[in-house]
Amino acid sequence: MIKGITEFCRKNFCARGINQILPLALIVLTASLPLMTNYILEGENLANSLSRIELISERITEGFPVRIQPLSTAEYGYDAAAFEADVFLLLPGILHRLGMSLQTSYKVYLWIINLAAAVISFVCFQRCFGQKELGLVGSMLFTWCPYRIDSMYVSSQTGEAWAWCFLPILLAGLAGLCRRQPVLRGEKENEESKQIGGPARAWIPLTVSLCLILCSSVTVFLAAVGICLLWLLFMGRQALRKDTLAAVAKTVLATGFLCAWFLLPLFYILYKNPAIAGNLIPADIRAGGVYPASYLMAFFRGGASGNFVENAMVGAKSLGPGFAAAVCAIYYLWGLFTGRFLPQEGRFYGRRLLILAAVLVWFSTISFPWELLQNRNLAFSLVLAWMQTPAKWGIGACLILILLSCHVLDLERKRGGIYKICIGVTVGTAFFTTQFLTGNILLTADVVKPDPAQGWESLPLQTITQIPVLWRAAEAVSLAALIFLIVMGIVRRRKSVKRV
Repeated sequence: MIKGITEFCRKNFCARGINQILPLALIVLTASLPLMTNYILEGENLANSLSRIELISERITEGFPVRIQPLSTAEYGYDAAAFEADVFLLLPGILHRLGMSLQTSYKVYLWIINLAAAVISFVCFQRCFGQKELGLVGSMLFTWCPYRIDSMYVSSQTGEAWAWCFLPILLAGLAGLCRRQPVLRGEKENEESKQIGGPARAWIPLTVSLCLILCSSVTVFLAAVGICLLWLLFMGRQALRKDTLAAVAKTVLATGFLCAWFLLPLFYILYKNPAIAGNLIPADIRAGGVYPASYLMAFFRGGASGNFVENAMVGAKSLGPGFAAAVCAIYYLWGLFTGRFLPQEGRFYGRRLLILAAVLVWFSTISFPWELLQNRNLAFSLVLAWMQTPAKWGIGACLILILLSCHVLDLERKRGGIYKICIGVTVGTAFFTTQFLTGNILLTADVVKPDPAQGWESLPLQTITQIPVLWRAAEAVSLAALIFLIVMGIVRRRKSVKRV
């Protein structure tokens, strides 16, 4: 018996440790290089993030969730004036409450974000393409994405950094909408549907991702909703199928009920204080867009400037997908022009991804006339207020370009020949450009030690103590919806087991 257990562990865990765990560990370590110091890198929203962690650690014993009152103006930054769920800030808040220093709890929190991003993206990309190699490459491109690294270390937007972790789950759900399900009785499910599921099950990852993203960042949630709408648009007639419409309806209903505990207070605060939304909209909304050259940059400097109109590319933020993803997109364009990928292309999947990425890139640049929508009506004002800057659409562009990169590598795998070479070039390019970026961030960023003895002061944030009854009712609705979905999932799972 002992010999059998030993053999099982050797075949499963040892092999997986070499083939999967070790590469994932290297991916996490490379992305976490700026954390291997005895200080914190100063970011534009660092004070707000640390202040929220400190306030949550003080009030965590009073109940869940800890609701932080948004400031009336954006004087201390956008995040301080915005109403967020702050669910994932509970982790560093608890660590700080247990005695860990504010600096250490914050750095542990960032380590966990990198680990979650690497593991979740690996699982999702592997399920999308059915290949462990492509899962690792997708995890590498995603975890080392310059835009994501900027959100963590330069912008210090911890909520946005957590929301990045759940975007691959969104991709898995959207890819599931494009998979063909068996339509005839007795027809077997194809391999693609087995890997990622079809439209009938796509609502589950879509709901999970949207709920977790909303609990992390309202800004990224709006970008995720925009990606979903554009994805459905580019699906064409496939989006009008009954199973696709049913999956979309289930996603909307489930997300609405599960997130009622946060959505209702959010709209309530905006209804009571409509001036908050106006304070969050910049005077020149287009100035926050990026230059198209950002998507072709090879060596980012790790700058902190987000105003491309005034400063152009001088000291600009690293708001791009990385040079490896850009090269894959260019290589795909060349393959389409020469006819290299036409036999393996299938249902124009890659071309639709390319067009979708181009649209999102256009939305994120200074070329799109966002000022025309600035004062149209309340809906557009709220969207612009929560989006902060057009550059946030670049999150979706980076995500789709990374998916397109994996798709291009998958096409080369089907062709054979230079597949291993393409993998090597992609990995090498991503590694060296990421080392250059993280090195520049360490060299150029200022150092912060959040110690009162060093003159550090937290922001004047306060928690909401008087909770209206309507908010409690919304919390009850979300809890009831969660219990209902869990029970229904258990019941359906038991029925499927009995059928087998």
